[in-house]
Amino acid sequence: MIIGIEDWERKDKQEILVDYEFECDLSKVGESDKIEDTVDYKTVNKKILKLQEISNISTIEKLASLVCRTILENPKISKTTVTVMKMGALRWSDCVSVQITRP
Repeated sequence: MIIGIEDWERKDKQEILVDYEFECDLSKVGESDKIEDTVDYKTVNKKILKLQEISNISTIEKLASLVCRTILENPKISKTTVTVMKMGALRWSDCVSVQITRP
């Protein structure tokens, strides 16, 4: 994904790792065992992957916010926590990350 504030960061794609979790009522699916009674994780993930196509994101904070918004579009999801990690962003570190939670 192209992300960053420096010119050199905007030239090549960089490795970004997105980790997310969300809260939802699982009582119905716990009894029925039917996908329509829960959140289809594959559908949510496809929407998040489409965010890679946006090229005007400068910060991982903005990306994390967009991921939260995308997840919360699903009415079955009541809360989410998203962590975005930018690999190799700083010398002497594996990654730089931000984590946000939205109700």
